[in-house]
Amino acid sequence: MTAAPIGFAILGTGIIAETHRQAIAMNADLGARLVAVGHYDSSRFAEIGRRFGVPCLSEAELLERPDVDVVCLATPSGQHAEQAIAAAEAGKHVLVEKPLTTTSKDASELIDLAERVGRTLMVGHTFLYNPGVQAVKEYLDAGEVGE
Repeated sequence: MTAAPIGFAILGTGIIAETHRQAIAMNADLGARLVAVGHYDSSRFAEIGRRFGVPCLSEAELLERPDVDVVCLATPSGQHAEQAIAAAEAGKHVLVEKPLTTTSKDASELIDLAERVGRTLMVGHTFLYNPGVQAVKEYLDAGEVGE
């Protein structure tokens, strides 16, 4: 049984975008599906679209699509804050490749915005799910090892 579809778009088409494409495909049984990719150079849209098997669009076009529920930001770090804000304001959930932003001010503003508009904001840092890292977090949260 396949879950309700969750439309993903990847903004940025460099090396890490392929990892996102594969992760989305591996979760198709949970409803994940890639519906678009975004790039800044319209002269490359056809070639990139063929490579990913979905339409390649501008950032604005991608954010306007009603079938995009989640935007994966696979762009240079300095673009994350502006792009994540635009995605959240467009009603999309946002997965940002690390780092979230390049300044703590931008990060705080983005976190506040995501909470205000009721959208999930997550940093793509798979090490967070390492059992050892999770155990340390539990000890810290429990106050067992100090601050």
